[in-house]
Amino acid sequence: MKTEINLNDNKEVNKAVPKKLLSKSSSFVPANLDKKKVNLEDKTGGSTTEINIPQKNTDIYCLIDKIPESEESNNSLRILLELSDVQRREDLFKQLINQRDKDCQLSVFLWFTPGIVAILLQEIISVYPHITNMSLSHTLSDRICHVLGLFQCIALDHRTRPCFLRSNLHLYVYPLINTLNKQRPYEHLRVTSLGVIGALVKGDECTEAIRYLMKTELIVLCLRIMKKGYEMSRTVSVFIVLKILQDNIGLDYVCRTEERLNAVAGILKDMVDEVDKSKSDEMNESKIIRQALRCFNRLSENQKFFKKSK
Repeated sequence: MKTEINLNDNKEVNKAVPKKLLSKSSSFVPANLDKKKVNLEDKTGGSTTEINIPQKNTDIYCLIDKIPESEESNNSLRILLELSDVQRREDLFKQLINQRDKDCQLSVFLWFTPGIVAILLQEIISVYPHITNMSLSHTLSDRICHVLGLFQCIALDHRTRPCFLRSNLHLYVYPLINTLNKQRPYEHLRVTSLGVIGALVKGDECTEAIRYLMKTELIVLCLRIMKKGYEMSRTVSVFIVLKILQDNIGLDYVCRTEERLNAVAGILKDMVDEVDKSKSDEMNESKIIRQALRCFNRLSENQKFFKKSK
């Protein structure tokens, strides 16, 4: 028989919420989380349902236990708890974005607080129909960009980045990138979504991220934007391609087939030629050309490209 938990029952809710979110205790682990099984009694029929719970990951909880108490962390936790109020979420997302520079532990709280990632993912999925129907408003675009900003926060932190990748959450961002509409709400959403991918490949230790991203159509999406997109989205896209090429795995992937190599080199050349002829923002132009030249420089280190370019 189906078992239901009454969310209005504070006792049941408290079981699922870490102690640190309910008090000033330094423990982030619910008291009963280390038990292998939990019995839930079905109020309708009196039957008992047995749920298997994996044993806790010691490394994760040691990480959380080491987080020091601070006013900013407490503010972050308070805002996260208030996300249960659907009517206030838009304002709360803005508050969390403001917390990014103030609370260096925000990414950990975002990932390990029960239900938060599900809320963020629900927000992103909810915008899909608006993209398909071409009904995306400025307000909705800004709201989802705030959510994507929180995804960026998780993707940037070396403690939470592996969890983000292994959960394949980056795949839910691709539909927001794969849009051709050049109106401001769509471009804003596209650039911020690319920023999530850029956060995954940013830094020196991005080999794991490259391996995950190479299994997807990311290169194709970036090349499409580099060919037809606006300057900001082009700038972020060529940055992502550069970071992929700077990794040996990424370089090998691009140069593995002649078709793929020709596509990357051809679009880089066309983009540089087009930027050189345009009368756009000089700062963005210089960024695009500089990054494109660095891409060519990295490609030249591959023997297949070197022989072809002679």
